[in-house]
Amino acid sequence: MRVATPILYFSLWGLLMLLGCPEPNDGPQPPPKPPAQNVVALDAGGRVLPPDKDGGAPIFIADAGLGEPQKADAAVPTETIDAGQNEPIPPPESDAGVETIPPDDAGITPPLIFTGQTFDLANGSWLTGVTASTYGHDPFLVTASEAEGHFEMEVNAGGLFFLRTSWPGYRTTFSPIAIQNVSVSQNIPMVSNDLVTQWSTDTGTVQSNACGLVLLQVLDGGGEGLAGVGPVTLSDAVDASGPFYLDNDHQVLIDATGTSEAGYVLFMNVCTAGSNLISTQTSFTRTIEIEGDTEERILSMHTATVLFEKMMVGEAPPPPPPPENLIDFATEIHPLFESLYCANCHRANSPLPNIQLELDGTPDAVYEALLGGDAPRVDLNVPDDSLLLKKPLLEDPPDHPNAAFIATNDPAYVLIRSWIEQGAPFEGSVFVDPPEPLRFAEDIMPIFQVGGSGRGCASCHSGTLPSGGLGLAGAPDAVYDHLVAGALLDLTTPVNSPLLQVPASSDLQIHPTRVFYSEDDPDFQRILTWIADGAVHEENSDGGL
Repeated sequence: MRVATPILYFSLWGLLMLLGCPEPNDGPQPPPKPPAQNVVALDAGGRVLPPDKDGGAPIFIADAGLGEPQKADAAVPTETIDAGQNEPIPPPESDAGVETIPPDDAGITPPLIFTGQTFDLANGSWLTGVTASTYGHDPFLVTASEAEGHFEMEVNAGGLFFLRTSWPGYRTTFSPIAIQNVSVSQNIPMVSNDLVTQWSTDTGTVQSNACGLVLLQVLDGGGEGLAGVGPVTLSDAVDASGPFYLDNDHQVLIDATGTSEAGYVLFMNVCTAGSNLISTQTSFTRTIEIEGDTEERILSMHTATVLFEKMMVGEAPPPPPPPENLIDFATEIHPLFESLYCANCHRANSPLPNIQLELDGTPDAVYEALLGGDAPRVDLNVPDDSLLLKKPLLEDPPDHPNAAFIATNDPAYVLIRSWIEQGAPFEGSVFVDPPEPLRFAEDIMPIFQVGGSGRGCASCHSGTLPSGGLGLAGAPDAVYDHLVAGALLDLTTPVNSPLLQVPASSDLQIHPTRVFYSEDDPDFQRILTWIADGAVHEENSDGGL
């Protein structure tokens, strides 16, 4: 049986940049005020065009956790963060980084608000007029930052998506945004072409325009940079240059072998497979390993050209062996639908229309919803084709309002896939079609009859004046109606049903003949199961009582 993944010792964020043709840069100049209603240019595929219509150099920021913009001078606005917290920084007008949005009167959670500010990573200055759009979010959203870099979007509750930001003289940035069930404020850093040029000069590295950079910061539990972490390696990327360790001003520390108190690590020339920077068919694995600990965390997702898979704090562990025990649905799979916020939408009174899968029920109900019916969400023959895995996997364009899995090595994805590979067991048994419920006429009526396997109940409970006023010798419909009218069936506590307890009584004043001497009696159990399953009678239009 698996156990829950332990909490990381470190909080980490990373920056992945694909460098195309650098944009002209004569120093950061404030752009004109964005047009009314934040109108921006889109290409034929619905993507945002940067101001110079050149895709620029995308930056992929993996994991939130950036601290506040650093002070350039007294005129640069800064924010504070509570000690011990590693949370996004609220905008100045906000009293808190998160705001709980209560459900409305119908029980439907309204869209959540995602706010933030865009700023220059090197000097902390706010950037106004930055184009911001979503990747992996349905619907596609676009806006532009306003005074002091502020922007705001209404987003779906529960899930992951990337925020794409671009501005002249800066590398296009992709920042992962994790939305739970509260509104979130997260500031978005941007890296200037000048800073990239400075890194190239300081490291003596010729940065290829067809390659990217990875910038990582290692933080301690209080959100401060962690010194002395090293060596840090970028696996599966022999073409990369680095690691280079940076100080608080993002300058290269020559000959350093580990992180400074700033915690920054830089890799350059993290290359794609070819010259086409916007390829939707190619993805690569980038694994970061940090010596000293053994925790693991997904840091990013499918992108246009690079798949930056995961970060490890510690040496790479060997591949985990197959689980010795079957994965238990009720205790290991079912809780994921709450922790990943799937049940925020997949429930009754969903905020989204046409929801056909409810994941907020009991384990039994959810299991049946996933594997039962004519269109199961689990493919036992080809696990990766299971809708349960494919739909919430982050991709662009999205086919799901938001994502639960960043990549196919996301721990939750791996756990669910392993469960499907085992045959999607419930309580340690490989899934088989549930047995048909017991039917009154076929399975219960014969117990009352005289002769054969019957218990002879109808010998007394028959005629015009049956014993106790209960007739058990008529047609099934009539007998079933007698049981219902006489309140002999207790669907709330089936074992207390008079139909069972009266003939099981040893008191002859209650029943002249004892029929069931033990609850283990097969006929007692058969009747008990029938009542517990809803006392189904095939002629009863509502399937039971």
